[in-house]
Amino acid sequence: MTAVQDVPDLRDWPFEPSLVQLRRYVTPPRGLTILDQQQEGACTGFGLAAVINLLNERRGRRARVSPRMLYEMARLHDEWPGEEYAGSSCRGAIKGWYNMGVCGDAKWPYTAGKPGSLTVDRAKDARANTIGAYYRVQPSIADFHAAINEGGAVFCSATTHGGWMRPDKRTGTIPHIKEEQGGHAFAIVGYNSKGFWVQNSWGKAWGKAGLGLWQYEDWLQNVMDAWVFSLALPTPQIWHLPPASERNRSGIVARPRPARSEIAGHFIHVDDGDFHDKGRYWSNAEDVSATAGLVAGSKQKYQHLLLYAHGGLNSPTDSARR
Repeated sequence: MTAVQDVPDLRDWPFEPSLVQLRRYVTPPRGLTILDQQQEGACTGFGLAAVINLLNERRGRRARVSPRMLYEMARLHDEWPGEEYAGSSCRGAIKGWYNMGVCGDAKWPYTAGKPGSLTVDRAKDARANTIGAYYRVQPSIADFHAAINEGGAVFCSATTHGGWMRPDKRTGTIPHIKEEQGGHAFAIVGYNSKGFWVQNSWGKAWGKAGLGLWQYEDWLQNVMDAWVFSLALPTPQIWHLPPASERNRSGIVARPRPARSEIAGHFIHVDDGDFHDKGRYWSNAEDVSATAGLVAGSKQKYQHLLLYAHGGLNSPTDSARR
């Protein structure tokens, strides 16, 4: 149980339901890919992967994405320093996906306790699975129902309790027990008159073939964070080009911050002599080594290497824009 609640951020865009008529029940889709995180606290990666897999299936793609990449990128983009800890936040997972995309599961398979690292091949494959629009869902029952109707699934985190350890095998109902056991992230894939259908990442033996019915009273007391999003269409032909200028909320034209994936392989982020291994523009020795290997093995014969050291007064974002 290692999902941590998102830190409040006024920049979050809230989900605003449309006037679409809500269905009384949304039954979980058939053929869901039930994942298993085993004993590792990687639930944010697995919960997000479950939603992405479902959205891919809805548009006719059976491709499974890598929970391992989503989790490792979440820890690089969340709010806490270093990597010597388990767990992350929903926002950290979404920020990692926004900045890096996510590769296929076959490219970066999950092995418990063996995280691996982001290779050039994995980074290139991740460009085919990127986020489109995304919004924070407020803890309102009407907003949650609308988000499931409009988005198909919700990426959610909550405080769990002993009932999550023993859901009913026949009905999937999670008993509401008032004893906290820590945070957990998962996908919400439907609802009925009693609660929300949860797609968990504890294997098919959990609950009703991997699904659990999270009762509304339990949801009301323990929900932490929730996000709904759409998938972007793959456009690899313009991946390397800078985004167009956009207007901020005040109407002023602003140069957008490039995602890390847009400048990957072209920068090293060092602060006080050490790699800066957190945040939007993280950098580490493995990343630099992968870039060097790519350049050395390229069919193009590079004659020169240009190093540009940005001034200390420039922010990482300003440096990335240049």
